[in-house]
Amino acid sequence: MALAAWIYMVFVLPFRAAAAGRNPLSLRVQGYESGDVLDMLQFLRSHPDAAAIQHGLDTGPALVFAVASTALLFLLLKLVKPGGIFFGRPIPPAGVTLLFSLPILYGLVACGETILAILVFPPALPSEQSLAFAAVVMPVLGRLKFLTLVVAIILLIRFAVLSRQPELD
Repeated sequence: MALAAWIYMVFVLPFRAAAAGRNPLSLRVQGYESGDVLDMLQFLRSHPDAAAIQHGLDTGPALVFAVASTALLFLLLKLVKPGGIFFGRPIPPAGVTLLFSLPILYGLVACGETILAILVFPPALPSEQSLAFAAVVMPVLGRLKFLTLVVAIILLIRFAVLSRQPELD
């Protein structure tokens, strides 16, 4: 929580001030499109203050947050011990393995989105092919990041609630 507050105060608020109210793409929960990546690139090329803040966010705190939140989700899942009954049937070991892979997938996707942002946004000088690739892949990674995060949190809550209920005979 402290890491998220620090990122918000030190990077997001100054970015909004330097970018006339815009948010960094990686924080847009509603998602973004390829055109948004290209628009942000053009904007950051003409606004060096916003570009420096974006680069500072991407090269440190965003990666640390992805790894820390992945570890937290994984440890919380381990704490609530997923298992038991799901829709009237016992969860097989492969299902439990799949549940534990969700936080790891979230971390990989979040880091991938951040690494692409580092390679595309200033001070980087991407080639046209790299830019075209990033403009297509970054929106997909952004949506997948929030999808895996939400699903992992919902499952975590589900197992936390059900692990506290007494079993019925």
